[in-house]
Amino acid sequence: MEKLKIILTETFGVSENDIKNDEPLESIGLDSICIVEFQIEIEREFGLSEGSLSLVNNDTLQTISKRVKELKK
Repeated sequence: MEKLKIILTETFGVSENDIKNDEPLESIGLDSICIVEFQIEIEREFGLSEGSLSLVNNDTLQTISKRVKELKK
């Protein structure tokens, strides 16, 4: 989950204090375009197929982390 936080802080300028593992992405301040960009960055970082993650605005870092682990199996 730390890598996800790093992407949020470095790519989108989100303060680490604003990131909560159980808060939806939209609550962190990401709009739909940023969420797509976040998805692309995660897929690149973790070597996932393009479009395999399919993030939506109510995803949390917990749900994303779980999905990434499942896709990497």
